[in-house]
Amino acid sequence: MSRRLIFFASSFLLVATPAFSADPTSIASAFSARFDKAFAACDVPAVLELYEDNATAIFAENLAQGKVAIDAMVRSSCKDGRQTTPPYKQTEAHARLLGPDWIMMVRVLDGVDNKRPFRANATELMHKSGGKWHYVVDHASLGVASPASAR
Repeated sequence: MSRRLIFFASSFLLVATPAFSADPTSIASAFSARFDKAFAACDVPAVLELYEDNATAIFAENLAQGKVAIDAMVRSSCKDGRQTTPPYKQTEAHARLLGPDWIMMVRVLDGVDNKRPFRANATELMHKSGGKWHYVVDHASLGVASPASAR
């Protein structure tokens, strides 16, 4: 009995450790950086590649369910192939591994729009399938001037 228990525990650790040992914030930040780059360039096909077919995306007050709606939402933020959303940079990121193929991340994004600082928060649920990460839920909300601007 004890040999079976030791075998089971050893097998579990051998299989589970690699899945849970990766730094979820690094994985999710690298994935989100791909989105940021594609979104800033209005590269709609590259943006859509990052979403699962039935993903939900919320940008400010806009809600899109599925890739067709996400496509339309991303295109609406572009004019003449240029992004109309003000540029931003990730200033904080906190991620949690929810399972071997699931990561939840909260990001803080700071930027300036017409010389007025702003802060956006993004909550992202990512799922790994077919060896690739994809958004399942991507919720970005714009806020008021960042605390850094008040100093």
